[in-house]
Amino acid sequence: MLDLVVITRALAVGWAGRYSEARTALEAVLARPGLAASRRTEANHYLAMLASANQDSDAALRHAESALQCLRTQRRPPRKLEASVITALGAACSLQGRVAEADRHFAAAYELQQALGQGSSAHAVTLLNNWAVINERAGDARRAQELSERALELAGRDGRSPFLLLNRARALESQGRCDEAEDGYNEAAALAAERATVPALMAAHLGLASIQLVRGNLDGARANLAHVDEVGAGVGLSPTHPQRVTRLWI
Repeated sequence: MLDLVVITRALAVGWAGRYSEARTALEAVLARPGLAASRRTEANHYLAMLASANQDSDAALRHAESALQCLRTQRRPPRKLEASVITALGAACSLQGRVAEADRHFAAAYELQQALGQGSSAHAVTLLNNWAVINERAGDARRAQELSERALELAGRDGRSPFLLLNRARALESQGRCDEAEDGYNEAAALAAERATVPALMAAHLGLASIQLVRGNLDGARANLAHVDEVGAGVGLSPTHPQRVTRLWI
């Protein structure tokens, strides 16, 4: 029971931005002799997710592979967890530049969700959104757009998030469809402002600045970057934070 408490707390700490602290706690759990396979799976799974979120590609891959191996040694492994672990493995592969492998893992995880009757769940929406991100990073903007639109369709009006809208807008921008991308960034910014989702609000205005740059409108780009800087300062981001440094580009 204590291991579960420590693992759960470490995940919360990690998502709060204290990755090093979370990693230390989870690695300490993994070092304990006689740790149950289910707890070993969870600890590795959480480490893989946190490592991916912090661009720690080697740790992400190592822990995702360990989580899947541990999961499959269990007599009755929870299949919902298996889908999540496979997704984590896909994300780790994408960070390593192993795009084809990442795509196969996401496809396998989505197929498993379908088999479990979760094909229309919030988990499926998240998977599709993350799958879109790795395709956009790999340069397949059309595929990223398709996956983003599937995620938005599944989410419905009530389940739309600014991040889903952002990822579709980025995919459209990458295809040179600037008018549609601008509409998407504006919609994402409005929803992010309504929900006080600061990272999405900043990202949306960065996207709008990019659109204005493409059009040669330097004043419009600077106005959007100034808004990013203002929002970042309002939540205490340092002047050297990547999203605030972007203001120096133009």
